[in-house]
Amino acid sequence: MLEPAASPAGFTVRCTRTLLSPWSRLSLLVVMLAAAVTTVLVFEPQRLLSAGWPPQLSGAAAVVLFGLAYGLCTAAFVPRPILNLAAGALFGSQAGLVSAVAGTVVGAGIAFARPGRWARRRCVRCCAGGCCSRRTAS
Repeated sequence: MLEPAASPAGFTVRCTRTLLSPWSRLSLLVVMLAAAVTTVLVFEPQRLLSAGWPPQLSGAAAVVLFGLAYGLCTAAFVPRPILNLAAGALFGSQAGLVSAVAGTVVGAGIAFARPGRWARRRCVRCCAGGCCSRRTAS
């Protein structure tokens, strides 16, 4: 008869299993969405479109800041046409184009680097478990 597999009963294993459960992921998503809604309600970003940038943040600094925010929003799957319209409305066609292109490059870099880190961890785990050697041996 087959012996039952021994389950690791360490505290870190239980915590990891709990944190990676679907309910934990769902609750994290709900918390992140609530934080985003709170941020929008507190900072009122629509004022940027109606009143423009604050006077202390103008010119090249505003374009660079918008480009970084554009890149982060692109990596967070915010639709780019909305961001392009905001760039044009805030800075005009020339500076808006520069900030949108720079933001696209930043977002692409973030999107390219993020899965590489996740895949590397998964590959290390897989190779440590010996699955690579079993596949090549057959």
